[in-house]
Amino acid sequence: MLRNTYRNTPALIRGLTCLPVLLLSFALLFVGCAAGNNAHTIARQAGEKVPPGHCRVVAEVLRIDSTLHANSGNGPCSKAPCVGWVLVRSVIAHGSGTDQIGPGDTLHTRFAFTLNPTSKKEFPSLNHQLPGLSVGSLFTADIQAMPLHLHSMRKGDVYIIYGYRKLER
Repeated sequence: MLRNTYRNTPALIRGLTCLPVLLLSFALLFVGCAAGNNAHTIARQAGEKVPPGHCRVVAEVLRIDSTLHANSGNGPCSKAPCVGWVLVRSVIAHGSGTDQIGPGDTLHTRFAFTLNPTSKKEFPSLNHQLPGLSVGSLFTADIQAMPLHLHSMRKGDVYIIYGYRKLER
């Protein structure tokens, strides 16, 4: 009986029964996209974009590996410590591909220009000198997530920092 009633219903009314489902689907899609772009919106509002593969964080140095890396040739990591573990205190913004980094994460990190203070003599191409970091130092930085194929070549160094701004406690 119902089947015959449905057949006799005009096509326009039958099409309207799908309308709520379509509207709900579009609404959920819109809300999902807006939530995913929230970090990018924060970065744009701050006036600075976070590059893809990077995450802008406030972090604290937990531990420094004092081992010098002789395999770095004559590079900075053969003269001063470059590797440390940092605790992410807060995430300022994510670039694409770094949503896995969050507050409370401990990251095994390589500092490209060491954890020591830098000078023009050592690094003439640096635009600004870095003050150096020690255990307990707070800083902001764009942490770069290294691709997995480089991760396996670097024996565990998954993140790299090229520059930072030291924060006062």
